[in-house]
Amino acid sequence: MRFSTLDHPDVRKIYPVEIYKENLKIANPDWRPIINEWTEISERVLGINLSNVITGKQPVKPAMEDAAAKIKAICERAGYYKT
Repeated sequence: MRFSTLDHPDVRKIYPVEIYKENLKIANPDWRPIINEWTEISERVLGINLSNVITGKQPVKPAMEDAAAKIKAICERAGYYKT
């Protein structure tokens, strides 16, 4: 996102820009989990499932349940869980 967008009058009418700008001051820009499997989780699971929700291809609950199951399987395969 371009930060200049936050100052656009149309954006300011619709979204709570000031709250967002305040949150950016304390947000951790590198919030991602530091695990080797993150790329697979992010691209092959979350990216696809969130895209399906945003585009209306899938309701939120089943999409997130599917994502949770796939992420758990990835983490089990990597040895994070004892099965």
